[in-house]
This record gives sequence, C-alpha cells and structure tokens, in this order.
Amino acid sequence: MRKILISTNMYKGSEFGQVLPYLKRFPGQVGVEVFPMFHEECFEKNLRDAMPLLKEVPVSFHGPYYQAEHSAAEGTVEYARTMELLEKTLSYAKELSSKYLVYHHNNCRIIPGEKEDRVRVSCENYYTVKQLCEEAGTQVVVENAGVLERGNRLFDEQEFIDLCRREQYAVLIDIGHAWANGWSLKRVVNALADQIVAYHLHNNDGVHLPAGVKFITEDGHGVQDNATMAKAFAICTQKDITVMSHAEDMEISPWDYRLAEDIETVRNCWLSEYYQTKLHMCHVSTRGALDAIQMAKLRGAPVTCEVTPHHLWFTNDTCDYRVNPPIRTADDVQALVDGIRTGIVDAIATDHAPHSEEDKLKGMAGMVGSETAFGVCYTKLCKQEGLPLEVLVHLMSTRPAEILGLAKGQLEPGYDADMVLVDLDTPYTVDKDKLHSKSHNTPFDGAELYGKVCATIKGGKLTYQAEN
Repeated sequence: MRKILISTNMYKGSEFGQVLPYLKRFPGQVGVEVFPMFHEECFEKNLRDAMPLLKEVPVSFHGPYYQAEHSAAEGTVEYARTMELLEKTLSYAKELSSKYLVYHHNNCRIIPGEKEDRVRVSCENYYTVKQLCEEAGTQVVVENAGVLERGNRLFDEQEFIDLCRREQYAVLIDIGHAWANGWSLKRVVNALADQIVAYHLHNNDGVHLPAGVKFITEDGHGVQDNATMAKAFAICTQKDITVMSHAEDMEISPWDYRLAEDIETVRNCWLSEYYQTKLHMCHVSTRGALDAIQMAKLRGAPVTCEVTPHHLWFTNDTCDYRVNPPIRTADDVQALVDGIRTGIVDAIATDHAPHSEEDKLKGMAGMVGSETAFGVCYTKLCKQEGLPLEVLVHLMSTRPAEILGLAKGQLEPGYDADMVLVDLDTPYTVDKDKLHSKSHNTPFDGAELYGKVCATIKGGKLTYQAEN
C-alpha cells in the first residue's frame, strides 16, 4: 500500500498533535511530511522534541524556502540562504533516514524555461537540489500542487501527466489540489500508477485517501468544521466513497445532545444532496434526525440510515445506561419504529462497544450488543409491534449487505453461505455473565427475549452451536 503523508508545519505544537492519532491508528501506512520552517523560532525545538516519534514512522521533508523568495538566482543572498536551509533540512532527513524530499513550484520551478529567466534559473536550482539529495540518499519527489509552466500558468492534468512520464519523476499526489483544480483523480492516478510514491493529506484539509477505500467515518467524533466536511463530501463523490456519519456537534452536546445530533444530521444530509455523496447515518436516535433523513431522501439525496436495538428497546424513563447517542424519549422510540414501518430506516446495527467494567465506571459510553441484537429486535418489532419476520431479515441482513456492497444477506446462488438458526418460540433470559464477549457491559441483563440464536454458519461452515 502506498503511504499517506500528512503535512505539518510543526512550529505549532497543536498541529503535530493532530497528526499523532493518524500515526497511531495506521502504523506503517501514514507518514509525516514536515515543512522545514526554520525561520519560525519554535520550529527546530519542536522538531527535535518530535524526533523519537518521527523515527518510528515514514517521514518526508518539504523543500525549504526562504521567506517570500522562492526562485532566487545563484550568487544572491536569497539563493545562499535557501541552499543553507536545504543542507540543514537534509541533515535532519539523513538522521531520520527519510526517503523523500518533496518539491513543488513554491520552492523551485521544475519546468525548463525558454523565455522566462526566473523559471529557467529555478530549474537549474532543481538539479542542484537533486544532486544534494542524491548525496544525502534522499529522492526528490514532484508534487502536483501548483506545478507551473512557462508564464506562471498552472499545468492541467494532461500536461502534468506528460511531464512526469517524460522526466520519469517520482510523484506525490496532493488530492485536495487535484480536486480544487478540476482534475480527474482517477485518470491521473491510473496514468502515473507506477510513479506515485505517496498521497498527500494536509492535517487540517479533510479526507484524502488511497484508491480502494469505499467508506470513511469520523468514528464517533462529529466533524465540527463545515468547510472540512464539505471538502470531504466533494472528494468522496469524486472517488465513489460513502461517508458513514456519527452525527454530533460536540460544541453543543455538553448542554443539548438532542440538538447536537439533529443539527449535524441536517448539515450532512444537505451536503449529501448538494454533492450527491453517498451518506450513511449511523445510530439515528431522535425524531428530528429521522425527519431530516426522510426529507433528504424525498429530495433525492443518496442517504441511508440505521438504528440500534437499544434505542428501539429502552426509553430514558426506564434506562439511564451511558451510550452515545444517549437513550432517548418514548416519542423518539416511537418515531424509530414508525420509520421502520415506512421504510425510512434502512438497517439495524448494534454499535457494539465492548468496554471493560473499569472503563464503564470511568464513564465510557457504549455497550455490547452483538449477541442480544436479534433477540431484542425480534421481541420488540415482531412480537410486540407485529412486523413480519421478513422485514427484520431485510433490516439486519439483506439491506446492510447492499449498503456495504457485499454478496451476503440472501439465501440465493452466488451469495456467501452465511446464515443463522434461531428459535422463535422459546423465551430465554439474558445473563450477562454468559455472554461470549470479553466485556459484559449490557443493560439487557435479566431481560426476557424471543429469538435465541441456536447455530451460526459462515461460509458454509458451522462456527457456533448453542449448548442446549
């Protein structure tokens, strides 16, 4: 897999702090592109402090620059200062065994110029840089962001492709730049597949992902910045990626969690309609959020949504178990059931969160839900609400597989042989101590349910069989 590089100036401690979660979550896949801003007094100190962490991840350095002068002629003070900064940058690159030095037009114009002296001189600088990098064991990589031709005109995608093929440059793809300039990412990536060494993610620039990714999610932390989310939706439309959203405005949730879910649901549904981005709303829990989703669907937005078993079962009058989103009112529960009847709700998913007892005592939100899911939903929706079993199968198997693009969820030729055997007639009592999860944090302990799973078959093989 090619590396994703996250840019950071590192003279602001908070910026490098934003990079760290990516490094920890995707070890070996995400690297750091450092902007060597030695003119900022805090930069070098922060860089030295970060060296132990940087030695554990892929690192590239952006070509240095000296204030506003990016195309200094040889023999000038600016040129000498640029070369000094380059040598300093390469010393850090060598210490970190950095493989790449990234350059684009802000530091040296890489395109040979015939009429404009400044571009031609900068091209000569480029080859000077290349020689120094070879001596340091670092490869120069050309970035598509802002590459200029003679006359300071931005290249279009075909000119960039032709240039990189002709010169056989190693290439770093800045996806945000390509999108902003109307490039076809698919075309550029396919044309330069053998030369691309990394993809570029600015640490505050949204989601830039490699080919093959079909879904992205903010994973329990709603994106607060509207511009960032708009860029994400636009990029995802172009790359045919589905956004899976945990709707929560975290500036509002401390004092009004209902509004926090509703307002971010409205925003994301609007972005889905505007960009025609496939959007899946996770664990919808309020009447207001469901109303927004229904309106978006009626307006042609490609939106799907799910609800959880615990939001269908409990009300805040009967349960105060800490989950996120929280347990809602009886009116919200009725809205979710009605949404299932009318087809607004596409799927049921557990939001399974196996926190330890110690974590729960510390206030962690979440519960285990996989083993009780069918029993809870069959008891609530089929036994109590009178819905047909076929509807539940559609909600828990067929439709989720369709949303995820999997050949599952149907007992038909060509589909995976995944199935369960359930006892619909004999009630059973949930005993949290007998759950197979490493965590037993469930508010369903002691609940009497119907629909006990007796056996599980996956890929045609028996993987679970109840003792009785």
